[in-house]
Amino acid sequence: MLDPRILEEIGQRLGSIIAASPAADIERNARALLASVFAKLDLVSREEFDIQTQVLQRTREKLKALEERLERLENPPAQQIRPPSPTESGEPACRRVVRCGSPSAVVPAQHCPVSLAIVHSRGLDGLAAPEVAVEVHLAGGLPNLTLVGLPDTEVKEARDRVRAALQNSGFEFPRRRITVNLAPADLPKESGRFDLPIALGILAASGQLPSRALAEHEFAGELSLSGELRPVRGALAMVLAMGDNGRSFVLPATSAREAALAGKVPILAAASLLEVCAHLTGQAALSAYQAAPASTAGDGDGDGAHPDLAEVRGQAQAKRGLEIAAAGGHSLLFAGPPGTGKSMLASRLPGLLPPMTTAAALESAAVLSLAGQFRPQLFRRHPYRAPHHTASSAALVGGGSVPRPGEISLAHQGVLFLDVRASSSSMNSRSSTDGFSKHCANRSIPDASTSRALPVRPSFRHSSSSSQR
Repeated sequence: MLDPRILEEIGQRLGSIIAASPAADIERNARALLASVFAKLDLVSREEFDIQTQVLQRTREKLKALEERLERLENPPAQQIRPPSPTESGEPACRRVVRCGSPSAVVPAQHCPVSLAIVHSRGLDGLAAPEVAVEVHLAGGLPNLTLVGLPDTEVKEARDRVRAALQNSGFEFPRRRITVNLAPADLPKESGRFDLPIALGILAASGQLPSRALAEHEFAGELSLSGELRPVRGALAMVLAMGDNGRSFVLPATSAREAALAGKVPILAAASLLEVCAHLTGQAALSAYQAAPASTAGDGDGDGAHPDLAEVRGQAQAKRGLEIAAAGGHSLLFAGPPGTGKSMLASRLPGLLPPMTTAAALESAAVLSLAGQFRPQLFRRHPYRAPHHTASSAALVGGGSVPRPGEISLAHQGVLFLDVRASSSSMNSRSSTDGFSKHCANRSIPDASTSRALPVRPSFRHSSSSSQR
């Protein structure tokens, strides 16, 4: 029988022989090669793999929930749209389409997924003030406010002003897709006068404001971020264009003083968006603005009174010429060296003109209102325009993509004094002379860029001075 010790001794000798052979080096090299290959494969452990699997599963669940929420926003169920209650809007709960100016369409709430409100306002196209329908449409989708209808930069910026004004006034700005259309689409819209109509349209379309009273008014006013109303340009021209359409005009308090001079349309003055909403809901009615009597609005020697010719000493012949020109509606040419009183005498010509009729005073005030230069305390006073002798042809004639009156039009029913003191003056240029003559002949402000014109009858006294040394 073989001794076990002998077998153990043989195994130890074989192990020592193998350890001393090249096989050990081959094993170490093989291990190092496999380690480098596994490192390039960016393998992870089983524990890390399980953690990543759980994170991916949670991410898929959140993504699915977001997709379902987006689907509900884009296609809201009809039963989730809450129509305004009768206590909020004074209308049946089934009424969802709000058309201001016409009977509201009665539609069952379960069949009406969108809201529409139409508010009346006015634009400016020269002296004309065509009616503008501010249409506000609320629909499902991502929250957004889009303005269409040829708005300029001032009107586009109304999105931020209206949003801040509504929120600071305590109203809720709808988190829906809002489209505001200013019709007609071919009329350029400018200035911030559409802020108030847009805000009221959003409130009516979202059910926060009753809609029946909107049909009885027209609105114009710029909103501050706090909800206060700021004055707008051309208020008198807008009121004159309304005529007798049965509506009243809601304006900022400063603009209401100017618009009330027309005496045709009831003017409601408001200081803020909250006052307008309180009037429409019947909580606090706005009172009609009463203008000063037309017969006394321009009398007295207060601010803006024309200089008196009686203050001039001497100059008997020149004063006699002023009196004849004022009585007969003639133009004048003052000639003489500098310092002889040409400008002084010309500035006293408006005080000699016959009193303006109400129609003439309104025409003059409307033109000044377009440029934002009318002051109610100067109503019935003849305007006096004395542009600098370096004024360009555009400053004299006016015009532009949105027609604006120049010095010629602003002198309507008054006096235009042109000081052509230098032969190189821009007033002596052919373009200025042609523009002046064409304006007086065509009775309009031409605009070559857009083929549009501002119709203004140039009824004024023309006084010119020429320096002679």
